[in-house]
Amino acid sequence: VNRMLRIAREADPGVITVVGGPHPTAVGGSVFSEIDNLDFAVSGEGETALPLLARNILSGANTFDEIPGLAYKDKEGIKLNPSRVIEDIDSLDIPAWDAIAPCGYPDEVEGAFYKSFPVAPIVTSRGCPHECTFCANQLSMGRRSRFRSIENVMAEIEHLVNEYGVKEIQILDDNFTVNRKRVLDFGRRIREKKIKIDISFP
Repeated sequence: VNRMLRIAREADPGVITVVGGPHPTAVGGSVFSEIDNLDFAVSGEGETALPLLARNILSGANTFDEIPGLAYKDKEGIKLNPSRVIEDIDSLDIPAWDAIAPCGYPDEVEGAFYKSFPVAPIVTSRGCPHECTFCANQLSMGRRSRFRSIENVMAEIEHLVNEYGVKEIQILDDNFTVNRKRVLDFGRRIREKKIKIDISFP
């Protein structure tokens, strides 16, 4: 990351750099002591924070204290805003698959194992209620599950199959089977719609 940000800053000294994901979420504001040429870091789920940050910067407002999960530096030092869990994950847009078409990628997908190509990864829920000591999921997703509706998931799958010829869906949920009824409903909907698709859980 340090090398990438250094190259970006050398190419354009005015570039604004942002990192996010599990590591900044785990270490908080101390990420600034680990990563050079860094302007902002986002903890937790970034779908709310990133658009707010972009609008704030583009408008010239440069007030960052209301952006959830944002870490930044000001005259007083490093600030870290509390992150906020997105309760209704159906409210999030389906990924822009036209920008990341599954057929445009080499066939080493999640874990490199698959049955049919092209493959598309999807996430149908976030979080997990368990307390495994080896897992840091609770830091970014909380200690409970939030689910997309089956209708919302099916819309994405049908889009991937019909528009991109996807033959395998890889479900990347933290814990897909935490809700037995939902798993059975999902299977029934796949069968009812007669979608010819392989499903894997890498």
